[in-house]
Amino acid sequence: MQFPRLLRFAAVSAALAACAAAQDHFPLQVGNQWVYRTAGTRAGAPLVMEIPRAEIMDARTWHLLRGAPGGEYWLRMSEDGKLIQRDGSGQEKLWYDFNAPAGQPFESAAPSRCCGQAVIAAHEVQYSGPLGDFTSTTEIRFPGVFQVGVERELFLPYVGMLFRSEATGGPSVATYHLSYARLGGVTYISEPELAMTIASDRSVYTPGAGMIARLRVRNSTGHPVQLNFPTGQSFDFVIRNEAGDIVQRWSEGKFFTQALRSETLAPGERN
Repeated sequence: MQFPRLLRFAAVSAALAACAAAQDHFPLQVGNQWVYRTAGTRAGAPLVMEIPRAEIMDARTWHLLRGAPGGEYWLRMSEDGKLIQRDGSGQEKLWYDFNAPAGQPFESAAPSRCCGQAVIAAHEVQYSGPLGDFTSTTEIRFPGVFQVGVERELFLPYVGMLFRSEATGGPSVATYHLSYARLGGVTYISEPELAMTIASDRSVYTPGAGMIARLRVRNSTGHPVQLNFPTGQSFDFVIRNEAGDIVQRWSEGKFFTQALRSETLAPGERN
């Protein structure tokens, strides 16, 4: 079961590495998104971070990070591997120095950190999580943390943060594991999952215009999934107005066999 994930990530790493001469531990392209599975004292809703837009300020391009603890932040990555925040007064603050020598502390203003101290513990650190197994992560620790605050983070080049461990008071700890990432608008990586999506051929329709909708079911769990249906109907499609009322239903006027049935969805994609 591990081989397909490793094979997929070998291809992802090769493609991303070809896009940059230097390692980028926090890619900031507009449209990038990271989804983290939570565990521990904050288990529940996933943490979702994204880059919705970019702006030029003070002759530099800044990218808006949304979803991070504490609010929204304008960020840029310097040529020497520093992730820098621009605050509301225009002042620049260092979040991470990915090229700092291992073991040498640097000041960090990243949110949820204690005492302003960070240090790269090591490069080429091993990690196993929802997306697979890796040996090339960079580990950053925050040695001043006591009971509350981020303690440890792992970053994968060209992907971003893979893992975070945060003390939440006393012996309790919250962890975050990357389970999905959209990068550069063309690269999608995720843990094994069963996913269903819908796509339309345009965003605005005039009265009387036809609509083409595509329903997609993707099985990346690595094993067949059995789908059970009460009739011969496999799907439906409805359009609702602003009040939530159904104004169009694809199945209206159609007839389906009235019999229980099952279909096996093999690993792959069906449209």
